[in-house]
Amino acid sequence: MHVDHRNALFLALLMILSSLLVYLPFWLNETSFLSSSISITSMDVLYRYWDGPLYVVVSQTLYESTPLLEFGSLPPYYYSAHLVFYPAFIRLFSFVLFPFDAMLLATLFFAVLSVITFYFLVKEFKYTKHPLFLSVIFVFFPVRWLIYHSVGATEAPFIFLVLASFYFFKRNQYWLSAAFGALAATTRVFGVTLFAFYALYFLWKRRVQWRSALPYLLIPLALFLHFLYYHFVYGDFFVYASVNSFVLQWLPFQAVIGYGGAAVGEYWMLLYLLYGAGIARLYQQRRFDLVLFALILYLPALFLSHNDVARYLLPAFPFALLIAFEDIWSNKLVKYPLVPFLFGAYLHVWHVLPLNLMPAEEFARLLSLL
Repeated sequence: MHVDHRNALFLALLMILSSLLVYLPFWLNETSFLSSSISITSMDVLYRYWDGPLYVVVSQTLYESTPLLEFGSLPPYYYSAHLVFYPAFIRLFSFVLFPFDAMLLATLFFAVLSVITFYFLVKEFKYTKHPLFLSVIFVFFPVRWLIYHSVGATEAPFIFLVLASFYFFKRNQYWLSAAFGALAATTRVFGVTLFAFYALYFLWKRRVQWRSALPYLLIPLALFLHFLYYHFVYGDFFVYASVNSFVLQWLPFQAVIGYGGAAVGEYWMLLYLLYGAGIARLYQQRRFDLVLFALILYLPALFLSHNDVARYLLPAFPFALLIAFEDIWSNKLVKYPLVPFLFGAYLHVWHVLPLNLMPAEEFARLLSLL
């Protein structure tokens, strides 16, 4: 087996293991794990973690009006905020699995693809002398990523699609790159910002032929078609905006002002600074395409009005936190704190998961309709 294939297999198994460790105390139904108490346990914790149940609902209804779409307190139009790509894979896996197990499998499937794509990206384009080790870091860091590549969420598919789009762009395979970018736009609305990167890049490289840029029109076209489907289902092309119009504000740092408080606000400001410093390092390294790409993913989070800045910054982390600081990650001394860090990271994950759950009675109603 070729060394790259062995490394890819190793990373795939490591990614699977990392999520299985997240599941472990809940699968064992342990209320005390490693001498630490867990407030709520059982696999229901993983099933009920927001917004996983809502993606399962979309996977079974595809936004069509059914009793399942009206099982809880949310109006049917609310599901328009959950775009179709990830639910489509839940539906696919639901043919052989219980829908909530299909949800976890869909997440894990894309988490595996994301780390493999990251490995080939950093190795093929020589973004680090240690592509395997940097990819191992990708599996576990940041901790918010460890959570969201293990539960029902769009982070894993979105980050995979973003990485794949950039990887094929670097290989000058523009149609493939645009196709992955278009799928990203049907996973999270911010995926359409990838079109801005490609448009700005080709404007900067004025000698590039228009045939190279043309495929990227697929990205806004994909989102347009998705919203057109909403027009037929909901009778409102802009129904998504009626759910999420509050998310972006005109002034930056509104999340810190509206949701932060003293301790959390300081943490978010440090995150903004760390990601910004990473992008500055990419500029210093004269990796200008990475700078622009990371900026496109980073800037919307500055204008976010939401109570989870760390989550919205995640799409930029492979570029701004890993590639930008690869020389630091590769330092031998840095490796020593990683084991206690991982121990603390898992303790944090196990205790955070039970704090963000769909109410038990609402979840029971949902299960009765599946």
